[in-house]
Amino acid sequence: MTGPVSETPVEYELVKALRVQVADAMTRAKQERDRRGLSELSEPDERQLALSLITSAVQAHQAEIVKAGGELPADTGYDLRLIMAVDSAIYAAGELQELLDDDQVENIDINGCDEVWISYADRGKVRGAPIAAADEDLVQIVQNLAAYASINARPFTRANPELDLRLPDGSRLSAVMGAGSGRRCRSAATATRRCSCRSWSSWAPSTSSWRCSCRRRCAPG
Repeated sequence: MTGPVSETPVEYELVKALRVQVADAMTRAKQERDRRGLSELSEPDERQLALSLITSAVQAHQAEIVKAGGELPADTGYDLRLIMAVDSAIYAAGELQELLDDDQVENIDINGCDEVWISYADRGKVRGAPIAAADEDLVQIVQNLAAYASINARPFTRANPELDLRLPDGSRLSAVMGAGSGRRCRSAATATRRCSCRSWSSWAPSTSSWRCSCRRRCAPG
């Protein structure tokens, strides 16, 4: 008797590659609409177009695997999870979204892609798994939240390296982008909910990179 099929993990690098493909396709579609003098798509229509392009990109990726003689995951839910992961990478918080959707999570402190601390309402503060493959991907996650998930769109770039915004569920997100060794970008972010908070970040130069730290205080009452 065949046992249950284990869930196939979605790989960071694949999601990243598909996100780039879809973003390029979205740009071409926008340029074509501009060339034809058409109005910009509404947000729901843009999301629908993106979902269609994501689905096509995933299907094309799977077809390439089969063409090359590879095997597709036996997990029947893999395609849908991959589609949603790419959608989340474009419009939401990528791997961070699951934590933002968890009602038991009160605070998330992130210093670079691989240092994540999560404060739970029922079990305190614990070390979490990395939420991005590289610091540049963490920057992309924050940029997505600033552009699409916040109440008011805000830039998060080297020219605007500090960010403080409110997400639709009332959570506060504070982030700072620092310069690392060479041209590497190192970022820190804090997401807070369930209390009135004032968040700030500070950094100090070291020999190899900028060190980032995030703290928060809850207002009384």
